[in-house]
Amino acid sequence: MTTTAAGPLEQDEPRVLGPYRLLGRLGRGGMGTVYLGAEPDGRRVAVKVVNRDLAGEPAFLARFRREVTAARRVHRFCTAPVLDAELDQDPPYIVTEYIDGPSLEKAVREKGALPGSDLEGIAVGVATALAAIHGAGIVHRDLKPANVLLSSTGPRVIDFGIARALDAPDGPTRTGQFVGTPSYIAPEVLRGEPVEQASDVFSWGCVVAYAGTGRPPFQGKTVAETFHRIGHEDPDLAGLDPRLREVVAAALGKDPAARPTARQLLTRLVGQEQADPERTAETISMSWRGTHPAEPAAEPAPAAGPPPAAEAVRDAEQPRPVPAPVAAEKAEPQTGSEAGSAAGEQTVTVDLPFPAQWKGPRRWFTLLRGLLVLPHLIVMLVMYALLVVVMPLSWLVIPFTGRYPRPLYGLVVGCQRWSSRVIAYAFGLTGEALPPFRTLPRARRAR
Repeated sequence: MTTTAAGPLEQDEPRVLGPYRLLGRLGRGGMGTVYLGAEPDGRRVAVKVVNRDLAGEPAFLARFRREVTAARRVHRFCTAPVLDAELDQDPPYIVTEYIDGPSLEKAVREKGALPGSDLEGIAVGVATALAAIHGAGIVHRDLKPANVLLSSTGPRVIDFGIARALDAPDGPTRTGQFVGTPSYIAPEVLRGEPVEQASDVFSWGCVVAYAGTGRPPFQGKTVAETFHRIGHEDPDLAGLDPRLREVVAAALGKDPAARPTARQLLTRLVGQEQADPERTAETISMSWRGTHPAEPAAEPAPAAGPPPAAEAVRDAEQPRPVPAPVAAEKAEPQTGSEAGSAAGEQTVTVDLPFPAQWKGPRRWFTLLRGLLVLPHLIVMLVMYALLVVVMPLSWLVIPFTGRYPRPLYGLVVGCQRWSSRVIAYAFGLTGEALPPFRTLPRARRAR
């Protein structure tokens, strides 16, 4: 489910979860912490443990349980499949196949835009994964380069369906909010419309454009500028392989109804009327060469022949050897969801619709929320004053009971928890009603 070498476990982190032995920490994301684990037979897996603040919300767990059940129906084609899930224990966790390879975001950041054959493999592989995900009735909702891992057998899409549990109406964000990466959010989502499969197709176009040019097609200097370009301007596809430019442009259309489906993307890419995702995935696995530094070359001229991926389908019986993976440099481990943040493309909570909500009265909401601290301090002062009076009286009871009165202990603990929650809410340290432009807080990403 993630990539790069695992970091050492901290003292308070678990060593065993169910039948899985945890070998190290791979990274942290918006939903939980990902560990490198091993099954009893030694096979490596990725174990994602849900954050405790989310695990304590019954509505989130119910939604997440439904999403995990649906995700287990997704075929393996170019994805990291869900292998196991245990949502009734503390802490809840899910287990997926371990993908050993860098994210697309990291590969492009370090080595530049991908050359023709590798770019075609990304386009077809991610479209194949979307066809499998949509075939199971799931919408990915957070497709981006950081959620595409480059394994030795081809690209793999991870974290499908997980984002729905995070930004659902009964999840930790409010109705009218969406958690996502600005450069890959579809225009209809910004208008407040439901996130559908066509929104994933738009994100596919952004991912392929990023892989082929080294930049998102709607990138702006600010989040607001990026959203404006997504909603009103044409994509910047300069430098993209001309053979892919037409299909990518179709995927990036403003009207979701006019975009091709994931199956139609495959048909246009491989040049077959009824493209079979299983056979396409096998073809990608055999012809995938892995990531390598791009060599300078002249921009290829448009070809009148078959679509670019059709050549790979015809050559499926002549697989090229896959080079041995290069040892990764020592770096801070990251999950797919964290890799984008490391490069400056941060996950944000968006108040929808844009820009109406961002220009309305809610801009004063952060100030009003901060004023909650004042009545909170008054309540806490009264509580502690009462505690000073009650504590000496409780000491008289201890010789007879051998302990403090339990109701008094419960009152003190309850007030402390309430105080912590109010302070965290007032200063934007929780996932509740985050204001526009606010990066997901570290408390939500790391705990």
